[in-house]
Amino acid sequence: MKRLPPILFLSCVLFSAVHGRTLLLDTFNDSQSTGSEDVNQDLYGGRQAGTRTPLQYFQGSNGSGSLLNETDKAYRTQVDNCGNADALWLVGEQGEFAAVSPDDNLKMGIGANEIMVIRLTIDPADSGGWGGITFGASDNAAFGMRGTGARGQFFLGDYNYFGFLVDTAGSFKAFKSGVQIGTAQLVAGQAHQFVAVVSGDGKTAPFDGVGTALVEVYADGNPEALIVHQVANDFSDNYLTLLGFGTGFDIQAFEDLEVSIVDIPEPASCVSLAGWLVWAFVMIKRRRVV
Repeated sequence: MKRLPPILFLSCVLFSAVHGRTLLLDTFNDSQSTGSEDVNQDLYGGRQAGTRTPLQYFQGSNGSGSLLNETDKAYRTQVDNCGNADALWLVGEQGEFAAVSPDDNLKMGIGANEIMVIRLTIDPADSGGWGGITFGASDNAAFGMRGTGARGQFFLGDYNYFGFLVDTAGSFKAFKSGVQIGTAQLVAGQAHQFVAVVSGDGKTAPFDGVGTALVEVYADGNPEALIVHQVANDFSDNYLTLLGFGTGFDIQAFEDLEVSIVDIPEPASCVSLAGWLVWAFVMIKRRRVV
């Protein structure tokens, strides 16, 4: 299938997602309390939506090992805490990371003529460390110490996954199985809204482990992709992991994680949308001139 121009493709994805199938939407809004150190707080209270929910998370760090509910460093994962509504906090410190992972293989039900859209807001609020996400991993084991086999870690190169991170300086880095494959510069000192689009080759689904998948990552509504990368024969599953890394005592905030499946936008179906976008752009420019 011929790829649409970036601005038209992204617009079609954003509009088509309204009619797609949402597997997971997590607002991280804990309506039961003012704050919780349990990442699985209030899963049944309207915090999550989607066909795979309610969906629990594994949590862990490279400082305290693999525990479903950490006792010695439970503060590492906090939901809706300290007045920071509708957000997940991952607290890293002194060269350690905190991580949470939905306990589900989110490749469910995606076909050859469909794409997966992953949306997420990451706010690297502190001066040190970074926040990031990985997807496409095949190992659903719990977390381990750094370097001993925790899935989703940027430190390791022996797992098939794709990931990216951002820090407070706006530095964006993309990785494939532990190898850095691209960088970009975003606006410093603010939260960033990411959209990752994963598509197949038109004959095979993007997570079937046979064909070639294409990963495109966009940020902050910009129609130009930060990274476009082909993944051949690697994505056979799709476990996600959110990570927060700290150099001191650093909080990375995550909001509105959404994983959806939508039909691949066809060029013919987007012609009217393209015309509308052009008309809207012209009208906005004319108003500014007036």
